[in-house]
Amino acid sequence: RVIVERPKLVPVEHFNYNEPEAPARVLASWDEVAHIPHHDRHNLIDSFTPEAVQVLGIAYTTADQVGSTKVSAVHLLYALLSLPKVYVLFIRLGISVKSLQEKLVPLFGESTGRTTGQAPTLGDDFEQAIFQAYEEAYHSRQTFVDVTELLLAAVRGSVATQDILY
Repeated sequence: RVIVERPKLVPVEHFNYNEPEAPARVLASWDEVAHIPHHDRHNLIDSFTPEAVQVLGIAYTTADQVGSTKVSAVHLLYALLSLPKVYVLFIRLGISVKSLQEKLVPLFGESTGRTTGQAPTLGDDFEQAIFQAYEEAYHSRQTFVDVTELLLAAVRGSVATQDILY
């Protein structure tokens, strides 16, 4: 018998709202990033709920299955629509999830130029959605990043997803 311990979640970074924000440190190169002390590094994915991490994996798998060269915010929205929490939200709004997913499929992007066995890369809008979801949780004082923050980030960060929903 195997017992698997549930991974421990790390809360979204605490923000002291009484102190003024320090200016953001801008890093000019990857060498500077590599020299950041370990105690100052923060792995954002540790703050995501298991369901949010799962939906990122579903988006990647979807992009891989359709042969897309990049994982985009469109793949993320498509994956989010398959989750019960998001599915119920759209149903309550009177929006057909199936028709939304059908409208998203043509927007998956080019599948040409990808060789057999080559994995899709992460698109800029997908990476930005991850950061924006964390930032949304941070500013709304959420303890963890959930699928609702990913939904907001996927829609806000991509013109294609906004056109489908509006």
